[in-house]
Amino acid sequence: MFKRIPHKETIMKGNARIEDYLEKTKRRQRIYTRVIKQIKDTGIGGHYLEIGSGPGILTTRVAESNPGVKITALESSPEMVMVSRKIIAQKKLSHRISVHTGFAEDRALMESLGPFDLIYSNFSLHHWENPVKALEAMKTAIKLRGTILIADLKRVWWLWGVPSQGGFIESIRAAYLPGEIGKMINAAGITHYSIITPFPWLWQIVTVPF
Repeated sequence: MFKRIPHKETIMKGNARIEDYLEKTKRRQRIYTRVIKQIKDTGIGGHYLEIGSGPGILTTRVAESNPGVKITALESSPEMVMVSRKIIAQKKLSHRISVHTGFAEDRALMESLGPFDLIYSNFSLHHWENPVKALEAMKTAIKLRGTILIADLKRVWWLWGVPSQGGFIESIRAAYLPGEIGKMINAAGITHYSIITPFPWLWQIVTVPF
């Protein structure tokens, strides 16, 4: 069995590393299209929370696609937070987006910033230190009739064994299978959810309605 190999997590820092990540994110913006559509299709307005917002590229695109919503973003790297605030200011969206240094598992912080109508995360689940604790935190911060959307990679056998130490392959090895995610969700006391695996079947979108 191609067992999961967790990331050796470190908070991203250093100008060169941050700039490299930012450039890579800009080049692969097309992968956000499905997630942005999924968010828009919920028809939910109000107050959003983005977990693992990185340089803020997705954050600004979600704000532009959903006029009128307010977005609170959490990012673990203080240096990345500074970069995202600059990008948000350049897009003239500072009045609608606020960015904070924080982690998915920080229940107290989420509750202090919320409650939220929609909580979403894009390709950060496999980085979370304690996914069950993170889901529990989201559950307490979401409003009644709100929704949680989590998009992440899927651990697929045809890429797991690729002899590469690149970031993408490491993320594939660290990603979860749908059944593993289901067990996490149930452990967090959540019973209603759906998981879809869009083409090309190496990523998945989890929807949790409340």
